Order: sequence, then C-alpha cells, then structure tokens
Amino acid sequence: VRRMEVSLRKWPRGFDGFRIVQISDIHIGPLLGRRFSERLVARVNSLDPDLVAVTGDLVDGSVEKLSGEVEPFAGLRGRHGVFFVTGNHDFYSGAEAWVEHVKKHGRRVLRNEHVVLRKGPDAFALVGVDDHRANLMPGEGGEDLDAALEGIDSNLARILLAHDPSTFKRACQMCVDLQLSGHTHG
Repeated sequence: VRRMEVSLRKWPRGFDGFRIVQISDIHIGPLLGRRFSERLVARVNSLDPDLVAVTGDLVDGSVEKLSGEVEPFAGLRGRHGVFFVTGNHDFYSGAEAWVEHVKKHGRRVLRNEHVVLRKGPDAFALVGVDDHRANLMPGEGGEDLDAALEGIDSNLARILLAHDPSTFKRACQMCVDLQLSGHTHG
C-alpha cells in the first residue's frame, strides 16, 4: 500500500479527504487465483475507500476459466462505487465477456465515458477510457478520450482512469486534473 495525498485546484471542498483505492495489473490467471483475490479484496476494503478504481489487466484468461478465481472481487466496497476500465490483457482475454462479467457483480465499467459523482452541491467527474491500444485487437474497443470527456462541465475536477499512462500527454491537454493508470507495473 502506497498512500499519496493529492491536491487539485478544482477539487470540491465537500469531497476533501476523499479516499480512492486504486488497484491495477492484478493478472488473475495461471499464477494468481482465488486465494490471492480474497486477500486483495480484504486488504482494499480494510482501507475504507470512498471509491475503488480497478485500472485494467484484471485477468490473464477467459471468463470460462477464471470466473471463480475473480468472484471475490464482487466483494470490493467503496462508498461511491467500484469502477473498472479495461487493460491490454483484458482485451487479450476477451474484454467484452469480462466487461459483462464485471457488470454482473455490480461494478461500473467506464468505456470511453464519464460519471459525475455528487455529494450535496459538490461534484467531480470520473472519466474512464478503454485501453490505449485496444483498437489493435479484434472486436470493439479502443481509447476515445474525446467521447469520454464530452459534456463535462468545465468547472468540475476531472479524474481519468486509463490503464496505459501514455494517455496522459493528451489528457493533460484536455484539462484532465488527475490520471490514475497502471500498465507499467510500478
């Protein structure tokens, strides 16, 4: 666990102290299974998050092979929700099937879209994009930052969930205040 305190110029005061727990590049599959998933979920929940962000590469394998191994992730808890964006390994493993599986467990999948989270009069935009290179894979997918940011009030802080940090240069030009990524494994 690495704790970081971040100050954002547009951050709404009503959300001061807001705690995001980000997990990424879990790669449940041949090496890590259900026991690891259970321990990770318990650890995340013990941090008492306001929001949980899963920034891609949840799995290395198909839903048919790994659904039981990832089942503990249904127990992730965040007061404002648990959000998921795709990573490159999720696409290698059948992203469409994984997205549907994650949704069945009550997780919100952000695929080139945003949600506005509110607490009374205060709000911020949580934005999520598909993996940066998903357009190179068969099927639908690929980062569309323009679509994800469309319609966000310019006064709102914008937090972007994007698996690949190479999205940052463009996101910064598009007034994203904070980007949470994985992919590089530290």
